[in-house]
Amino acid sequence: MKGSRNTRRRVQLWTAVLGVLLMCAVPAGAKSIDGEAGFLQVRYDGELVYYSHNGSGFTAHELGWGWGQTSQVALVSREGAFLEVKNGILRLWTFNPATGSGLALLGDLMGGWQNTRLLAGVGDATVDGLIDFVQVNSVGQLQLWVAGDTGFQLGRTLGHGWENARQLAGVGDHGRFVSIKDNGELWSWSVPQAGEATGQFAMGGWGNVRLLGPGGAGESFVSLQRSSTGADRLVQWKWAVGSAGVGFQPVLHDWGWENTRLLG
Repeated sequence: MKGSRNTRRRVQLWTAVLGVLLMCAVPAGAKSIDGEAGFLQVRYDGELVYYSHNGSGFTAHELGWGWGQTSQVALVSREGAFLEVKNGILRLWTFNPATGSGLALLGDLMGGWQNTRLLAGVGDATVDGLIDFVQVNSVGQLQLWVAGDTGFQLGRTLGHGWENARQLAGVGDHGRFVSIKDNGELWSWSVPQAGEATGQFAMGGWGNVRLLGPGGAGESFVSLQRSSTGADRLVQWKWAVGSAGVGFQPVLHDWGWENTRLLG
């Protein structure tokens, strides 16, 4: 009877989760992590903050405290759905990004995630109307996770040899993301409908970038650039036409981000 009750609870949990994922389905023409114009920050003091894009910068919305044991966060939807890895458990949360309130835990999805090094939402990579995400694990595999009838399921392995990936961030609706390698190179990646992720070199000189996160406002992401004095500056990178052609162009924002432990 206990096993039957646990099964019913798992079914009820995933029914609620699937409802959120369907509500977060990607509309045509949306950009940057399912159209989301912002990112999450976990501070060293344990506070979780959401930053919404306000046109010229970002506005902070304090969501709550007690996030000191969180090892990864990844915003995956414009409706405020995001993933957390805490004590080896993958969890799904929601909040209202319009008001920066209403933080609620939907549930613990699965255990065994203590081997997760990096996590990023990639929109609807499989073009099935549901959100997907990618994971870099401790053995250097890049994994695509997709929503199914009974929960998030491993879609396929997108590559091996990702031990040298230092940071990861989603930048678009349909399977686009960027990574920083240990040698300071920024690479841009896409998830095809079959096979491994395809990537190309974007630019070098990223050895002083500490963290990456989604950026909103079109295909973009944000980075925390550390100066020689130890100060962190927020930089937003937008896909646009620049002096050297089409690519990620920097928009410089404010200093003072040294208290940031995670972006997602």
